[in-house]
Amino acid sequence: MTELKGLKKAQALNKARLESGERIVLKTPIERFEKNKKSLRLAINAKCFDCSGFVKTEITKCVATSCPLFYVRPYKKRIDK
Repeated sequence: MTELKGLKKAQALNKARLESGERIVLKTPIERFEKNKKSLRLAINAKCFDCSGFVKTEITKCVATSCPLFYVRPYKKRIDK
């Protein structure tokens, strides 16, 4: 239940920021990793972002199957079995 309160509070804060004209700047995966260096997921996201030339959409087009991170990369396309 506490998570919902936090989510609603964040949504209200973002709505107020947008209404006031404040520009919300999203952090890159590398900036997120710099804040929390203990997170394996953030490290993988940052490495894939770096390898893809700093373009998130390029990660979905990755064809480097020899890369050890290939099967755990973020933003991958869903593969139907």
